[in-house]
Amino acid sequence: MCLSGLVIAILFCYPSRKTMLANHCLVRISPVISKVFEYCFIQKFGDYLYTDSKQFGFKKGMGWNHAINTVRCVTEQLTKGGNTVNLRAID
Repeated sequence: MCLSGLVIAILFCYPSRKTMLANHCLVRISPVISKVFEYCFIQKFGDYLYTDSKQFGFKKGMGWNHAINTVRCVTEQLTKGGNTVNLRAID
């Protein structure tokens, strides 16, 4: 069985000991609950969040399709000039 979802580490002791793994509890949130959490978080704290113009996540009206399109356009522009492009992605 494959379990998908977002894993969050919650610190449950004093902040001075936050580097010790034993002081964290790992919680898995399903994709649906994760989206609900994201929506509620943005509604509550969205006015206080500032991001760079090159960041795509957690922005109203921006998503993975904008990021993919930007990567595609930059890659095409660089390869037109005869350059080699190496891509790596971390999600």
